[in-house]
Amino acid sequence: NPSVFKKIDGFASHSYPNPNFAAAPSNTKPEGTSTYKYEQSIIEKYAGVSKPVFITETGWNAQVLSENNISNYYKTVMSGIWGQDSNVVAVTPFILDSNGGPFDKFTFFKGNGFTSYGQAYQTLVKQKGNPLRNVVAIPVQGESTSSLVTETFGKGSLEIPLDFTSTILKSYFKTVFAIGK
Repeated sequence: NPSVFKKIDGFASHSYPNPNFAAAPSNTKPEGTSTYKYEQSIIEKYAGVSKPVFITETGWNAQVLSENNISNYYKTVMSGIWGQDSNVVAVTPFILDSNGGPFDKFTFFKGNGFTSYGQAYQTLVKQKGNPLRNVVAIPVQGESTSSLVTETFGKGSLEIPLDFTSTILKSYFKTVFAIGK
């Protein structure tokens, strides 16, 4: 049912640089870092408006490419393709730490430290997101359905204290969301 696209607030895209997660960044290739543009055009066709894009997975294959190439590719897409597209509101590369598992070729963290492309990603300028949200009513458990707590999103800013002890989580928030110390 095409009308479903009028009901979504945004969409997630897995804009991987294929084939083999090793292609150079491209502004036009449908199966690469611009995959989201093709998904977006379909959604715009049916929704009648542009929707925010959340690139929830992406990354290059470090078993095929050098860490230096991957660093440069991230710089290219974050300052160019994704970084200059106002519809792209989030980019979350896959994966922070694979612990040597099958996704080790993508990981930003190996052994006791960041890969050079993980370090490069941390230094890139990222726009702090502030998505627009509607006022939502949250039912209070144990209260009658007429008692609701109302919270407004999109007004002011949200500061997230990183007071947990996991260095991996702290690194994740710092690297991907550019928050925390």
